Amino acid sequence: MAVDYLRLSQYDYRKLFNVHAICQQALQLSERIKNNEQIAYSLNKIADNYAGMGDLRKALDYYFKALK
Repeated sequence: MAVDYLRLSQYDYRKLFNVHAICQQALQLSERIKNNEQIAYSLNKIADNYAGMGDLRKALDYYFKALK
């Protein structure tokens, strides 16, 4: 049972890292085309991912960036 939980945890973290990379790409594209709404959305999603990984300090930084 503990081994299954470990596998699930590792899968969840890999999934979060993949989503994080996609959100970073979306942010770069949004900045390139100067789409402020998409920039804020991407920053918010990056913050969500940091929160999901337990890095609340970085999550707060990105949430505040999204509000600007």
